[in-house]
Amino acid sequence: MALRFGQFYGPDDVISADTLKRAERGQALVLGDLAGWTSAVHTDDTGPAVVAALEVPGGVYNVVDDDPMRRADLLSLLGELVGRSSLRRPPALVTAMASAPVQALARSQRVSAEQFRRVSGWRPSVGSRRSGWPSVARRLRGVGAP
Repeated sequence: MALRFGQFYGPDDVISADTLKRAERGQALVLGDLAGWTSAVHTDDTGPAVVAALEVPGGVYNVVDDDPMRRADLLSLLGELVGRSSLRRPPALVTAMASAPVQALARSQRVSAEQFRRVSGWRPSVGSRRSGWPSVARRLRGVGAP
């Protein structure tokens, strides 16, 4: 059995912290066509997904939240979080010259966890980056931290 996770983000994730720091400087490491899709999963949802997977039949399952986003919307969201109207992205040439794993991040990936939900009963506790990222930003800044 295999679990295919979306892009991870969360308050204890170093890449998420770096993403916000870059956005504060006006940069975003968002690769690929702005009309392309990205799917993600909050780090709080990864452990419960793995536990739920222990009871499912063999197969390949996607583990993502309920709200895939276009890259343009993700850029807007990150910009709003740091008070910027726009964020600079790496030039397309950087992606074109990058290794295969980096190029994979630039592909449009609109996936669903519906099959995994059906067989496991798992549901993400954070259903969307639209609500998840603001919470992550607050926690990383120490505002409303538990």
